[in-house]
Amino acid sequence: RPFLNWGGDIGLADVDADTLHLYLAHLRAIRFRRKDRKGEPHGPEQAYNPETLQDYVHRASAVLAMAAKRGWCVQPEPPAIEKPEWKDRSVPADQLWPLLDSLPEHAAPLAKFLALTGARPGEAVRLEWGMVNFAVRACILPRHKIAGRTGKPRLIPLNDEAIALLRDLNPCAGLIFRNSAGNPYTVPGFGAILRRRG
Repeated sequence: RPFLNWGGDIGLADVDADTLHLYLAHLRAIRFRRKDRKGEPHGPEQAYNPETLQDYVHRASAVLAMAAKRGWCVQPEPPAIEKPEWKDRSVPADQLWPLLDSLPEHAAPLAKFLALTGARPGEAVRLEWGMVNFAVRACILPRHKIAGRTGKPRLIPLNDEAIALLRDLNPCAGLIFRNSAGNPYTVPGFGAILRRRG
C-alpha cells in the first residue's frame, strides 16, 4: 500500500531503473508519530527504521518484478539499504542493581528476575507459581516459543539470587508477577515502565 499511495500516478511504462531509489527517498523523508490505544498520536516524530524501509522496498520490488516478467515494465534494481551500526546499550554490572532498585516496587522483582535468569520477557510475565520447582532449581515452562519444534518443556535455571528473589515474593498460586493494580503484566506495559526510567 505505501508504494501504491506513492506511485499511484506512475504508469508501468514510466517505471525505470531509478523508480525504487526515488521510492526509498520518499520513505526516508516520511516522519510520523506512534499512536496510543485510543488511536491518538503521541511521542516524538520518528522516521522508518532500516528494517521497515527494507521491507517496503522489497515488497515494491517483488510487485515490479512480476510486472516485468509480463513485459509491462522494466525491472528496476532495488537500492541497497545500509543498516546502522550496532550500539552497545548494556548497563555495567555495578550500575545494574541500583538501576533495578530504583524501579517501582511492583516492577523491580520482574526486572531482577529477567536479569538473573535471562528469561524472555513474554515468558516471565506469564510465569505461574506452579511452574517453579525449587527442588530442581528451575522454572519449567510446558508452553514456550519453540515448544512445537522441540516437543519439550523449557527450563529456566534458577541461581541462588533468583531463588531468594522468588521466595521473598511469598509463593502462593497463580501468576508470580503482577502490576500495581494486581493485574498481569504485558510485555509492552512493562517495557513502558523501563523506558520511563531511562
